[in-house]
Amino acid sequence: MAILDLRFYAIPFRFLLFLKILVSMFAFGQQITRTELGVGYYGQTNTNFAGTQSAYRSGYSGPFARFSFNLNQSVALEASEFDSTNLVPSDNKGGGHQVLVLGGIKAGLRRRHLGVFGRLDAGAASYSRGLELIEVDNGRILNVPPTYYRETHFALEPGATVEVYLASRTIVRADVDENLNAVFRSVNFLGGNLYQDLGGYVPHHLGVSLSLEHRFGRLEEDAPVFSPKPEHFSVGGYFPLQIRGQTENFNAPALGGGGAWIEAPIFRLLSADVVAFDLPHDDFTAGTQNGGTPFAAFAGPKAGFHLDRFGVFVKARPGITRFSRTESSLTLTSDGQFISVNHPQYQFSLDTGGVFEYTPARHVQVRLEVGDNLIFYHAHSVAYSYPGEQGIATTPATHASSMLFLVGAGWLNHRGTHRRKFNVDSLKNPTTWMLCSIHVRCFAIVGPLPFLRASALGELDGIPSN
Repeated sequence: MAILDLRFYAIPFRFLLFLKILVSMFAFGQQITRTELGVGYYGQTNTNFAGTQSAYRSGYSGPFARFSFNLNQSVALEASEFDSTNLVPSDNKGGGHQVLVLGGIKAGLRRRHLGVFGRLDAGAASYSRGLELIEVDNGRILNVPPTYYRETHFALEPGATVEVYLASRTIVRADVDENLNAVFRSVNFLGGNLYQDLGGYVPHHLGVSLSLEHRFGRLEEDAPVFSPKPEHFSVGGYFPLQIRGQTENFNAPALGGGGAWIEAPIFRLLSADVVAFDLPHDDFTAGTQNGGTPFAAFAGPKAGFHLDRFGVFVKARPGITRFSRTESSLTLTSDGQFISVNHPQYQFSLDTGGVFEYTPARHVQVRLEVGDNLIFYHAHSVAYSYPGEQGIATTPATHASSMLFLVGAGWLNHRGTHRRKFNVDSLKNPTTWMLCSIHVRCFAIVGPLPFLRASALGELDGIPSN
């Protein structure tokens, strides 16, 4: 009779033990407190006035402090303050010491030993040497050192966070973010009949920080509250506000308009969005890469989760931005008149940031989107013709960030019932593991019976039974 290897039936037991260990490490929540306080070190790159990619200089660095208030295990409100210890040369809009004050929201998944979050903060960036004023008389500098004035700009900072929980009250945290400043155009009085016209732009900086955080207050057992995203289709209207730097005259106006979105579900935590908006304000310019009225359209994924009526998501949507009037040729006639030929131009764009949803009623949805609309301007050539001279001038490819805010409301259509929510607490119940063990043991006993019967009848592996 063939020998039956029952070691095969020990595999389900090992798998059950591995599953229990894995779930204990990653699926269970942890004890949290409502308040956390941390200190750390922050470093940030810096760009010059033009905001060009090749103009990175010495950045800002120094200590910072942060306060967090946990609404639950998945969402927290935060406030931070950073003060650089080094000096950066002035470029009339930023420089010297930087003070960065931010507040915002952090949302993500927190497990026993590790947490991963997305962040979206807003606040102010203030520079001690924003405007540099040098008084000159007949080639001789009168004020040495020059006079500096503080410049303060609106700041927007999306980013990502990873937390490692060393103990119940001790956290090591690492952050990576993109810091955007809205630098608006300004005219400064210099005395007498002198004025200084400083344009606007939206520089973007890369920031990295490492901090040690401590939890204060009573530890609470807070199970994960996130739930799978319900399947639904939604459509609505947007009111966009975009702060975009222009490549020609370095202006950064805040432009509003109208738009719409369409959302289609993919699966539990992921959906596809199509967003389009138009900014009808005409800036009456015709640059080589932008000008006129912009129109933008994006399509891409939106991933996140719902907390009852509230939803928190991240977005990454590629698309295009169309400018209605850009310059293709320029002619100077003999009588001193300029003749310009213009045409629309399309630029590739990337829309990243955060999305917040609120569902006040079953079929009503309110949405807020905040993020960075990065426009990649391709190289463009303009043919020019002057008396006695002709040629082609080429503007090199570049990219520029812009702040994009979308606020709107729409109609929500639920497709059937929601998916059944998975209750993580049920895994903590010993009865669950006992039932699983009984099921595996029954399989170990009943499973070999067909093999034993086959062996008795001489049908196993072709070996006849005696």
